[in-house]
Amino acid sequence: MGISPFTSAGLLSIFLVEPSWPTVVVAGIVLVLAVLLVLYLLIVLEGAVFRSAGRKSAEAVPAPVVPAPAAPAPVAAAPAPAVAAGIPGEVVAAIAGALACMEPEGVRYAVQSIAPAAVPAPAAAAAPVHARTGRSAWAQAGIAANTQPF
Repeated sequence: MGISPFTSAGLLSIFLVEPSWPTVVVAGIVLVLAVLLVLYLLIVLEGAVFRSAGRKSAEAVPAPVVPAPAAPAPVAAAPAPAVAAGIPGEVVAAIAGALACMEPEGVRYAVQSIAPAAVPAPAAAAAPVHARTGRSAWAQAGIAANTQPF
């Protein structure tokens, strides 16, 4: 006599049977795609809600009427900076651009002159240079620290 599916032992035996691997794969793929579809629909619905709320707020607030601003007073062009010989125009433009980026709102600066910095005389107390390699003691220590064998 077999176990009847209408008894508690029969129902338990139905759930204890392992499904075949194709059944598990198909069920997993269907479940993942169903969850992705639900998430997609939630995102689309949320976008529609926010889009309609944005339209309602844009319609509720009328744009204020702003009168046309008066024509600005003509600004005199800044004189060209005095540039030392040998400095290309790109360097002058880069310096002027950097200065324009740094100026606060409503303040105008102008480049007066551009000249190379004076090269200072070598200091007597400069770091000693190794006669054979031409490197200072700090440079030699850095090379020694970074080229040690493992």
